[in-house]
Amino acid sequence: MYLFLFAQIPTYLHYILDVNIKSSGVLTSLPYLANFGTSIIFGQLCDYCNNNEILTLKQARLISNTIANVFPAICLASLSFTSNTVLGVTFLVLALATHAGTHTGWMLNYIDLAPNFSGALMATGNTLMNINALLLPVFVSRVVTDVRDPYQWRIVMFSVAAFGVFCNMVYACFMSTDLQLWNDAEYHAAAQEEEATEIGEKSKDNPKNNLF
Repeated sequence: MYLFLFAQIPTYLHYILDVNIKSSGVLTSLPYLANFGTSIIFGQLCDYCNNNEILTLKQARLISNTIANVFPAICLASLSFTSNTVLGVTFLVLALATHAGTHTGWMLNYIDLAPNFSGALMATGNTLMNINALLLPVFVSRVVTDVRDPYQWRIVMFSVAAFGVFCNMVYACFMSTDLQLWNDAEYHAAAQEEEATEIGEKSKDNPKNNLF
């Protein structure tokens, strides 16, 4: 959803809401300023609720991620029904402000699972996610053949909103905040030792495998 808001919304603002991006830099930057500010707020609230045992870590992650996907989906769907510039920008500000919850949702979840490998997990997840970055412009260009047609944009926005809600449902069903065993270096050493022992026992049982 963020990729759509970041890459496609400037075109929507210009052709549908008649916003001159060059002369209205402050107006078009408001959603991203809101995203920056609420990122800090989400982080503080999440830590406060977790540290004071108001919410478990799993509950905090789920709530943050749900807010970050459901509210922007509602704002995006609502945006497609208005041609008022102020109202449209307001929906965009709310969409990106609430979307900042992803930072305390799935993004930090990598550290919960395996802090020693969170960088590798983030790289893998981002690689898979950025496949959407390649497919999204193709999808938009196929649906929006006339950038001044609000009905074509509405199809795209509802599709993006539905996809965001669906992804959040998958996340809610399968997510975990439990530290994984494979995060521990000692676990890796024990696993490698066990594997080496099994290989040694198999080679003893099968003399044909021994060349000497």
